[in-house]
Amino acid sequence: MAALLPRLQLVQDCWHLLSGRREHYLPRGEREPESAYRRRVEAALPSGFFRDALRTFAGMLASSHWRELPASLQAVISDVDGCGTDLGVFLEAADLLVLRDGAALVGVIPPVHLWPSEGDRQQALRNGDRLSLPRLLLIERGDVLHWHLPGNHALPDAITWRERRPNALTPSNQAAPPHGATAPPLAVPDGFSCCRWPRWGWHGPEHRDPGGRSPGPQRLAHATP
Repeated sequence: MAALLPRLQLVQDCWHLLSGRREHYLPRGEREPESAYRRRVEAALPSGFFRDALRTFAGMLASSHWRELPASLQAVISDVDGCGTDLGVFLEAADLLVLRDGAALVGVIPPVHLWPSEGDRQQALRNGDRLSLPRLLLIERGDVLHWHLPGNHALPDAITWRERRPNALTPSNQAAPPHGATAPPLAVPDGFSCCRWPRWGWHGPEHRDPGGRSPGPQRLAHATP
């Protein structure tokens, strides 16, 4: 991943029209006055052709007709990620990231809430509990921190990534792992939280909320580059 960072940074700079990065690509001359340098930087207007072209082509090569969708996906087709995103919009966003970065991570996250019986689960769904259903997760290539391949031409059996979250845990407010568990420190910037797959939650009677549900095992069930 470290080898990809310079290229991904260049792509990000082009995507964001060199916002806050013009000086990096337009260094000041050895004897150039500061005022002249400032005018030269401000006059440099990046082209939005790269971003506009990718947005134009995103989704054009994908089929808009769903065939043989799993029942679990069909049930949430208008909200596949728990944030109100339609399946078509989600896949177009994934296509855009692949066109821009060369790859993206798409995962299926099992339900956060597990219930003691199917009747309880159905009642939770009728009450609008989206966390009782699976969710799709879209991760940018630059946010995939590490992966392990058990062999040549094999799929990853462990992935570590970071997610952008408004209320991400920081070292000051992050809870300690359960007894016997370890959490190796990773460099995660502010506004991000670190996730791992396989990752399993600890749940039991002492972890149930007043509604009777418990946090389910947090495992990335499927990932495709």
